[in-house]
Amino acid sequence: MAEPVLFLPGAACDGRLFQRTARALAGQRVLEPRDGVLDGASVDEMAEAVLSETPARFAVCGLSLGGLVALELVRRAPDRVTRLALMSTSVDPDAPALRAMREATVARVRQGAFDAQIETLIPLLFGAAGRADPAITGLARAMARHVGAERYAHQVEAILNRPDPRPHLATITCPSVVICGAEDVVTPVETHLRIVAGLSGAKLAVIEGGGHLLPLEQPTRVAAELRDWLDTGSDGPHPGSSNI
Repeated sequence: MAEPVLFLPGAACDGRLFQRTARALAGQRVLEPRDGVLDGASVDEMAEAVLSETPARFAVCGLSLGGLVALELVRRAPDRVTRLALMSTSVDPDAPALRAMREATVARVRQGAFDAQIETLIPLLFGAAGRADPAITGLARAMARHVGAERYAHQVEAILNRPDPRPHLATITCPSVVICGAEDVVTPVETHLRIVAGLSGAKLAVIEGGGHLLPLEQPTRVAAELRDWLDTGSDGPHPGSSNI
């Protein structure tokens, strides 16, 4: 049986982020973190928790914070990670203004303004069509409520204090794909170009009509890119059953 795919969501997201994409990957066994949420005080802690719960070999697809954790998984356990997909991810260090904004976000959330912070965030997460779709924005709000204020504050702190993955990109040799939305204002296309330049032989896929939370807006097109990624170097189909 082929290895399962571990989906790692971004901050303020849970396993529902990838649900429609996973369904479109018919027959592929998929995994997610406990409770569908990346939980921990740091990227290191999140990666360690994920490794303790995953099988001996697996492919990993991470979005945003999930992409940073995915890179840490490859660094820690290159013999266990068979394939790497990064989506809506940046490895660039924060500019001072962005760092100050993240610090203010943590303070605001811990002062009781979590709901207001999520309302500020949601318009940045989608392309034009996604912002106009109440089903998509409503799911984003539901995921954020499930994550909750304290876990979200920890997630933002983990991003603030993340390790720099750039020195390790060139050492990654497993089949890799980098996927981004053409309308992503959080991690624009150019940030993904820098990741591709650092990885060995990675494919870049830019999806029109998608913003930061691509799997909510374009699940079928994301699934098509992931299927190509899963078929790279494969001798056959990927049987199994979806866990999410």
